[in-house]
Amino acid sequence: MALLSFFKAARPNAGSPHAQIDPSVNGVSTAYPPVDPGISVQSADDILGSHEDLLSRIKLCYGADRGTFKADLLVPIRNFATSGLA
Repeated sequence: MALLSFFKAARPNAGSPHAQIDPSVNGVSTAYPPVDPGISVQSADDILGSHEDLLSRIKLCYGADRGTFKADLLVPIRNFATSGLA
């Protein structure tokens, strides 16, 4: 019986201010229809430029000269980065 009284005490009373329904969730008001701000479009050069450190580490690990790295990896990576822009 003491366990059930614990759960009853944990619920707020209907007349208390804590029982009010908050129209916002996590500080963001809900709206219908929902508004999607989307993702800003960037050029492939901007995308690859922001990952320049990672690309240089991949080039170092690939262990080939610059032309081979460009033909084997950089061209397909650039094609993948531009595929979402069309």
